[in-house]
Amino acid sequence: MAGSDLQAILKPSNNLLKLKIDKRTSNLSNYIFPYIHPDGKQYLFYLNTSNLELHQFDIEEQVFVKTIELDAEGPNGVAPVSGFYVHTLDSIYIGSMRRAIHLVDNEGKVKQTTLYKNTALDDFPFMEPFPLMASHVYTPLILAENKMYLFSMAQGSFTDLKAGNKLAKQRVCFEIDTLKKTGRFLPFTYPENYWSKGVIEPSLSRIYANGKFIYSFFGDHNLYVTEDHIAYTKYFAGSSNFSEFKYYPSLEPSTDEYIRFFSETSGYWSIMYDPFREIYYRFVVIGNDPDSGVSPQKAISYSPHFSIILLDKNFKKIGEVTFENNSNYVFTNSFIGLKGLYISNNHPDNPTNEEDYLSFTLFELHTN
Repeated sequence: MAGSDLQAILKPSNNLLKLKIDKRTSNLSNYIFPYIHPDGKQYLFYLNTSNLELHQFDIEEQVFVKTIELDAEGPNGVAPVSGFYVHTLDSIYIGSMRRAIHLVDNEGKVKQTTLYKNTALDDFPFMEPFPLMASHVYTPLILAENKMYLFSMAQGSFTDLKAGNKLAKQRVCFEIDTLKKTGRFLPFTYPENYWSKGVIEPSLSRIYANGKFIYSFFGDHNLYVTEDHIAYTKYFAGSSNFSEFKYYPSLEPSTDEYIRFFSETSGYWSIMYDPFREIYYRFVVIGNDPDSGVSPQKAISYSPHFSIILLDKNFKKIGEVTFENNSNYVFTNSFIGLKGLYISNNHPDNPTNEEDYLSFTLFELHTN
């Protein structure tokens, strides 16, 4: 791990978070969120998608609290699940790929269902993106002032999206009014010049902090910050590890070509906000050397090289920490806690990896 000559750095502490799981639960998941109770108690919720179980852990005590069993079908059915958001311990939003959002209690019983499949969305042109409540680590569901905000990635082949610069017309946020039961796309789109130099992955990360929506696109050095999805401010937040992107050689790569080029491409994976230290963390995946001996599939799942850019509350870069030849951490399984940033240790090549534990290293912020 290499540091920086800027104002701040992240350092691994000796504080290891280990949470016991059962044999039916994987120790890696894209669906993992902390929740801080009004009394100050901190919990971690972890979704086992294969068994439709939501596990709750006490972070401070490092103990299992309970399992919320979710039904696939029937009056309390929520499958297929695409993410979750803990509003309170007794009000948890579960996203379904059937374009529905279910509000369940702490026993998994559905209290309310919001359908958004019958909105004006169905009248939109074919190339309009498909909104989905896919509440991952890097694209959490946003709930603010009786409105829900879902992210929407570009739909269609590279050829379709390139024609007439359709990508730049793709809107990326779908708003649901929970009181009026209506939904609409907001006007904010992919950057106009996102593919001006070539075709790169159109993935994105989005969070909500301090009354603002922050968008981070994989192939863009900038962050885009907006309050209303109309006006926005652009902040340069680039990595010191690369300056140029690697673009796909064709609009219709084969599956093998796609995987290979994606694994060799550097880009911006996700953005997170630490409200306790007023710091943004922008996660950077650094392209894999094809001669490194690491397969493209493995490089995508467990990046051998990555970095974390540190930005202050005004989006000024104050540091960057680079992880080289990584075989310990899975940065796609990270969360913010009261004490700092937790990153999963459950890398398959980590000699301390235990299949029956969720294990995280606490990284602490140090300023110069």
